Amino acid sequence: MQYILQPYNYDLSDPGSIPNLFLQSLELVGTAMIISIIIAIPIGLLVARYRRLYLPIITISGLFTPSLALRHLFCLFLLLDFPLQQLLFRWFSITCL
Repeated sequence: MQYILQPYNYDLSDPGSIPNLFLQSLELVGTAMIISIIIAIPIGLLVARYRRLYLPIITISGLFTPSLALRHLFCLFLLLDFPLQQLLFRWFSITCL
């Protein structure tokens, strides 16, 4: 909380200041959203026009969703100490069977 309240953290000439970091975050999120919209809208239009494409498109997109969720889960493992990592990994592998 002290970091947020310090006035020198709002200096716009500093690249590590809070407003500059916020703008970098908005740029990353905006870029990702634009790319996803550019990909998703044409695919959605194709699926709406050609119903035969529905099953393959949904199947392919369904294959990517768990991998994205697992990436976040494994990032969590890196933050935990080693015995807890092993315990969570065993629990996760048992529940996914």
